[in-house]
Amino acid sequence: MPISIIDATLNHGKLVSSQASQLESDGWLISQSSVDFTDIEHEETYVEASPEWGLDDRCSFNLRVTFSWQDRVLYWVIGTNLGDGVINDHEVKHKGHSLERELEDSIKSLRKTWPPHPLIRIIDEYQDHWNSVVSAVAKVPKLLQISGGSV
Repeated sequence: MPISIIDATLNHGKLVSSQASQLESDGWLISQSSVDFTDIEHEETYVEASPEWGLDDRCSFNLRVTFSWQDRVLYWVIGTNLGDGVINDHEVKHKGHSLERELEDSIKSLRKTWPPHPLIRIIDEYQDHWNSVVSAVAKVPKLLQISGGSV
């Protein structure tokens, strides 16, 4: 069975500069990086700041993907930012499937909780923006590909 680019990257123990460049050129921010882990973040604004409506800051979906180099695992945290920091967060651990599928499966499981997770209402209300988040997640493996080979 061929090794996935995610597993190859985790086994390598760091992002190489071309991977970091490709991620950054697609709107990902490398927010923290050490020998232990690297965090990349993606933000999708769903409501712009509007002081006349009493909204001094924009509202966004926030996605932080963590490559844990020591544990050789990838997980991400999905949340919303209503101008006062990321809240309503939900963690997803990579289990070897496509990142898009894992994200969709985790949201399906959140839909089954009672009371409903606050993230679900926002996803449903801003579906087009949520679809952009899903698309960003789906592109990560391609962005990790290195021209001419693997990690």
